[in-house]
Amino acid sequence: MITRGSQPPLDTLGTPLSAVTFVVVDLETNGGPSHLGGITEIGAVKVCGGEVLGEFQTLINPGTEIPPFISLLTGINDAMVVDAPRINTVIPDFWQWAGDAVLVAHNAPFDLGFLKAANSILEIPWHSPAHLDTLTLAKAALLRDEVPNRKLGTLAAHFGSPTEPVHRALADARATVHVLHALFERLGSVGVTTIEEALQLGTVIKASQRKKRHLAEHIPDAPGVYIFRDDKQRPLYIGKSRAMRKRVNSYFTRSETRDRMSRMIDLTDSVAAIETQTELEASVRELRLIFEHKPPFNVRGVRSEKNIWLKLTREAYPRLSAVRQINPDTGLAYFGPVRSMEQAGLVIDAITSVIQLRTCTPKLSAKKATSACALADIGRCSAPCELRIDTEQYFELVEQLLSAIQGESGVEDELRLRIDSLSAQQRYEEAAITRDRLQAWLSVTSRFHRLHGLTSIQQIAAAAPRADGSWDVHIIRHGKLAASANIDSAHDVLPMYELLQPTAEAIAQPHLPAPAGSVAEAKLILSWLETPGLRLLDVTDEWKSPWPSQMRYRSDIIEMAQAREAAASVVSVKEFVRHTAPR
Repeated sequence: MITRGSQPPLDTLGTPLSAVTFVVVDLETNGGPSHLGGITEIGAVKVCGGEVLGEFQTLINPGTEIPPFISLLTGINDAMVVDAPRINTVIPDFWQWAGDAVLVAHNAPFDLGFLKAANSILEIPWHSPAHLDTLTLAKAALLRDEVPNRKLGTLAAHFGSPTEPVHRALADARATVHVLHALFERLGSVGVTTIEEALQLGTVIKASQRKKRHLAEHIPDAPGVYIFRDDKQRPLYIGKSRAMRKRVNSYFTRSETRDRMSRMIDLTDSVAAIETQTELEASVRELRLIFEHKPPFNVRGVRSEKNIWLKLTREAYPRLSAVRQINPDTGLAYFGPVRSMEQAGLVIDAITSVIQLRTCTPKLSAKKATSACALADIGRCSAPCELRIDTEQYFELVEQLLSAIQGESGVEDELRLRIDSLSAQQRYEEAAITRDRLQAWLSVTSRFHRLHGLTSIQQIAAAAPRADGSWDVHIIRHGKLAASANIDSAHDVLPMYELLQPTAEAIAQPHLPAPAGSVAEAKLILSWLETPGLRLLDVTDEWKSPWPSQMRYRSDIIEMAQAREAAASVVSVKEFVRHTAPR
């Protein structure tokens, strides 16, 4: 009686190979093309966890003569198959027996090709079963000098199979089972332990990559940062993973399709690992190391973080300027960051189109007039250059801007009204320009409030649960990670925080709104602070953010960005107006 193994669903992340049911199949044919059928024998073995669950074997009458050279090779002749069942009986029975198991064959394209053709002849839908090829697995697991070739007979002899392949279906399937289990053992030693990982071993990897897989043997299977180094110990590539050993092994056990990473492996002489307590700590350490060393094979490592801040200059008639550094001595206020000089220009245009701050760069005197520019003539500037406005009146405009930055909706409301008016007049190109300015304004103010709300706080201590039941504890100071730990039980969260507190990194208050670390690090921390189930343990200052920076604007920002990417067509502007009418 044939028994069936318990088959976990393949979409379950990380299904161990020992929990998967495999059907190892082998076919013998009459030597003809697959689309004509021609299968003369099917042999298959069902296994799970190293245990044989059942076997399937039958000869098949192909309906045509078997050539003498095929009979000589397989031992199957016309007399043996004359009373055998036809393919229309055998194939449905085989699929019913195989069920949802993962198919395995040596040189699988051959066997699967005949099975698929048989399904087509019988008008049975092809369900594209998950499958492994022991030929491919052998190429990934064995070095070239270990075996002279990767034929089934060679591999069976190399691994000491008790069954010798003899070009008969069941015997060859039994030998393939032994080879499969031996290959799983080899692959398991380099971190391939799940069906998902095995299914990804679909291409041949370079010999240079296989020869260097020993470099991963000392890497712990824990969260952390790994560093590929050349023969002079210079960092080539820096990455992070929640399971470093498996991740590092992946560079040596399957083909890396990116040419850049393949070149990196060629230059690698060693791999170092820095174990971390938490995934957030790993992400932060990776970021800091990339910024410090600028490894050539990290895309982010090509350049250091370069933020652009919007500065309100410190002078008699302040103006807005895009700068790279925050210097309180030269600026009344800073906000941002913005992603590019183009976005900085859009934000400045959004502000100055509503609040008549000057945009010219000369330093102006509060007592001596100079000539005005064209913006003054069209009413886009208050013209302090001609002393049309005194410093007190001008600073009222500055106060309007500072209030808008802090959350007042004056700039936003005015821009939305203009979009409505321009669209009603069918001036769609101007409406699109105003929309782009509004999108840039909402994006930068939302980003500023989130960042400033974090970086202005001297210390935040929080704990978040992991899927395994443990807890990550972090201390954050002025937007920079100062300490981290992982503990098994929620009961130990507060005691662990008390232990971390005196050992956490001392961090001085930065020039706000910049964080003490990098903006990228602050974003990682903000993302972690949104972890479901997170608990705040200590907050030294009030953590706040104005209402306009909250979630209600996110959909607007996304919609406007998409409209801009659509080249601001008439249709996109009309859709924007329809969906973003004033609330």
